[in-house]
Amino acid sequence: MTISKGFLQKRTVFSTSLLSSGTILWIIFSYILYAFFFLSREIFRFLTADFGDQVLLVLDKNETFIYNLFCSSLAVAIGYGLALRFVLQNSVTGQSAKARFLMRRTLNEQDFFTWAFLSWFSRITSILGICYIAFPIQYDVYFLDEFPFLLTLLPIVVFFTTWPKLALITKGYRLKWTAISLGIFATMSFGFAFKSFLASEKINKILLKKSIEYTYGLTVPRSQTQQLLQRRSLTTNVYIVRDTIDPFQPIIFINNVYTQTGLDSIDIKLNIERDKLSWIESSQMAINLHIDENIPMTFVEELKYRFRQDSLRIIQYSTGQKHSKYPPNYPQWKYSGIQQNLYPRHYPKFVSFLDSAEHLDFDKYTIRLPESMMYRVNALKEYNRIEVYVGKDDVMVNGATVTDSKLAEIVYKFTKKYSPDNVIIFNKDNQITFGRYIEYLDLVYSQIENLKNEMSLELYQRPLEYWYWQPELESIKSKYPRNVLEWTREEQRLLDLMKKAGNTTVK
Repeated sequence: MTISKGFLQKRTVFSTSLLSSGTILWIIFSYILYAFFFLSREIFRFLTADFGDQVLLVLDKNETFIYNLFCSSLAVAIGYGLALRFVLQNSVTGQSAKARFLMRRTLNEQDFFTWAFLSWFSRITSILGICYIAFPIQYDVYFLDEFPFLLTLLPIVVFFTTWPKLALITKGYRLKWTAISLGIFATMSFGFAFKSFLASEKINKILLKKSIEYTYGLTVPRSQTQQLLQRRSLTTNVYIVRDTIDPFQPIIFINNVYTQTGLDSIDIKLNIERDKLSWIESSQMAINLHIDENIPMTFVEELKYRFRQDSLRIIQYSTGQKHSKYPPNYPQWKYSGIQQNLYPRHYPKFVSFLDSAEHLDFDKYTIRLPESMMYRVNALKEYNRIEVYVGKDDVMVNGATVTDSKLAEIVYKFTKKYSPDNVIIFNKDNQITFGRYIEYLDLVYSQIENLKNEMSLELYQRPLEYWYWQPELESIKSKYPRNVLEWTREEQRLLDLMKKAGNTTVK
């Protein structure tokens, strides 16, 4: 009898029917696991629209396919381990002692790794899911750009986990086994990635309809200077957007997309919000204005006039942070922006006086203007002042056209020399957009903030942001207050009346 080479190392042979059954189980296990991964990801993603900052995590078609491919390849890799277990368990009988030992060791290591990996993976994905639901971290973490190797290598590592021991079992045809397994792995991974178990795009549209920013393309302007509304419980959010049908007709929403109102009825809606507060809190109610940068100032001024009529004192223009990587509508900036106090309050008696005076014949009558809380015209005589005018195409200081850099220089030097006994009168053409208005209002405010910061560094060796209601901050504010004045509608009518009457008739 002829002795052949390798007769002591019998080749491990798997039956064709067993391999076919294992392949079918591999496909079934992988498909079920991929469906689980896909649905879990989509459920976590949909929840981001209802919890935390309520910013839906939206994936485009390319991102959806790549994440589908990651989920499918990971599912196929895990499914391969389960199918391999089925094949090895049913092939132990009839094998040599050494082959049985290798098979059992391979099964034990495969079990340990599979459950250890699933335990780790479930914890990581759960933590990430909760973080995405609670915070809009999609603006900070972008896996496709920052962790591409993780998404690529993790399924491959899981797939080749059993390879060191499996190579000893299939040593006679290991390359063939590997090539066929990799081919099936790649085919199933890419094939499953095209499968979607939910109409995600339709669900996205339904969820995004609750977002005013998305539905109406709301983009607030950016600013360098920002303040934060401290008591959000006393804040009502008012959104002013352009109509998708008629872009020249703004639409107003109170707090959410379901409460739409108009200028004529906004006082009713705001009174409903104010009635939810106590008598003391109602006087501290603040209006947080989210205004699209393309809204004309004519509409904004009319809205502010209605607020004054309704005895609302505090408003804030919600703005994005200038020179930031985040979008203007970043949720963390929702309650940050440029604050204003609507002063003086609205006096119907003063309006009646103006209505009557505007019809007088100034050749026969003289107007007397005593000191009053209803207007600030006479009080400005005691202050050093400059007038900034923002038009559609130009900017002027005291009637002279200036560049942006020159305006910043003038405001800086004027404030540094005369503050706190100074006033900057900020006028604008009401036909300009809200974005242009905020741009130059922020430019003026930023020069005042620069002077505050310089004073803080000089006196206390700390930047302005270091202080939080300390006496040092109050002393800095008292030196450089924001003495920026915008005329109310009644004050502007009074100034026009004074020009019409002439200086000699106004006493």
